[in-house]
Amino acid sequence: MRRVDLAKHLISAASDAERRRLLAGHPNLTDEKLAGEIRKICYSSWTVEPVKARRAAAAINTLAKFNKSTEVSAAALWINGISNITKGRFEAAVSELDGAASILKNIGREVDAAQADVAKLLALAMLGRYDEAIKTGEMALKTFVGAGDELAAGKIEMNLSNIVSRQSRHHDAEKYCRSARRRFMRSGHKSWQAMAENGLANTYTELFEFKKAEHFYQMALAAARAEKMRVTEAEIEASLGNLATLRGRYAEALKYLETSRQKYDELGMPHQSAIADLEIADIYSELNLLTEAAEIYKRVKPRFHNLKLRSEEARTSLNSGRCAAKLGNLRFAKTELNKASALFSLEQNNAGQMWAGLALAELEIAQKRYDEGLSILAKTAVLIDVSGNARHSINRNLLEGEAFTHTGDHAKAAESLAGAVRLARKHKQADSLQSAHNVMGRLSLTLGETSRAKSHFSKAIKLVEEMRSPLSAAEFSMAYL
Repeated sequence: MRRVDLAKHLISAASDAERRRLLAGHPNLTDEKLAGEIRKICYSSWTVEPVKARRAAAAINTLAKFNKSTEVSAAALWINGISNITKGRFEAAVSELDGAASILKNIGREVDAAQADVAKLLALAMLGRYDEAIKTGEMALKTFVGAGDELAAGKIEMNLSNIVSRQSRHHDAEKYCRSARRRFMRSGHKSWQAMAENGLANTYTELFEFKKAEHFYQMALAAARAEKMRVTEAEIEASLGNLATLRGRYAEALKYLETSRQKYDELGMPHQSAIADLEIADIYSELNLLTEAAEIYKRVKPRFHNLKLRSEEARTSLNSGRCAAKLGNLRFAKTELNKASALFSLEQNNAGQMWAGLALAELEIAQKRYDEGLSILAKTAVLIDVSGNARHSINRNLLEGEAFTHTGDHAKAAESLAGAVRLARKHKQADSLQSAHNVMGRLSLTLGETSRAKSHFSKAIKLVEEMRSPLSAAEFSMAYL
């Protein structure tokens, strides 16, 4: 029997006893080369068939009992690390992949050690350990470029793109991802090219280049389906759902997110399924289905905490707080928003801290504590200006306009709201634009400008109707059920 065939039999075996019988029947094959074949199968399947990666971990653990060599021990740590990533056990994955890389470096296999770091980057990023992840990635990238390994270098750049994106460094993310895509195209790896195109689309979404984003999403989705990449397909569908949400296309968003969530459930990926649930809850909140949204936030928050996904836990607290504020549960809302701010601060996520600051300011303004709200906005303004993110600027202007309207500073209110309208139009943010027109209508009424107020309210109504109309009953029912 060839080692590659034995590796396949070990992975497909129904029990540990069957695996032991297979190894006992082929003692001359129980070596580091067999471990290498198991690792290859695991590495090629974990983003497509995560269950196969877990079965590979069971196979290598049995082999490690037969052969206690350094190479087999390193392979066992490596494969178990990847298996734990698919289960959302990121701290265990980092520890195991660190161990594998350390052993491999000690025996002079620098390129293999760098390969282990490719998987570790994802786990570090999910844990919010960004600086450590970037340092690890840059070191591995030098190793791969020096060895002329285009595929591995592209994988590292893909992961680095995802990490800097979490820090709102979207132009840096674009550079990494474009470079990775070029490497995958040169080396003919279509599956990885699809993942790079998905990453580019995510970046263009953040940069408000929605047409470019949709173009790359559709390319990536077609390639993922052709290559039967179920995990990547689910990721792209979730991304398309987020893009549709930003554009106010809620029916389309629910359809993509629910399809994505079902795939993650089938694939046994609890962390991704929970993220899809969170995104569905966010849409429910946008549609004022607040009780339903609050129920999902309550359900998924402990899942993120247990999985140690701090960024997602912070986002859940943030949106749970916003939802609670709309429901009138103001004390709970403030607790949730303060918790979100603290979690974002722990992982040095400036974008998250900005959203939390804006939400806290909105809560104060809603309770007619206008000076407190404006004070929070002034503190948050520094981070907003540095980020250059239009969504943050739009929300800041809207909240300032609301507060100044009530404090009687009508000139400042008009200036802030005009800024919100200008940015919302430029970046096609229909929900923010209708909010701005609504506040401007109330400001006009305060100033006795009835005709102008009517014009603003009519524009707000028209925008609401345009956002509401695509939500068909059939598509909503599927997602809701």
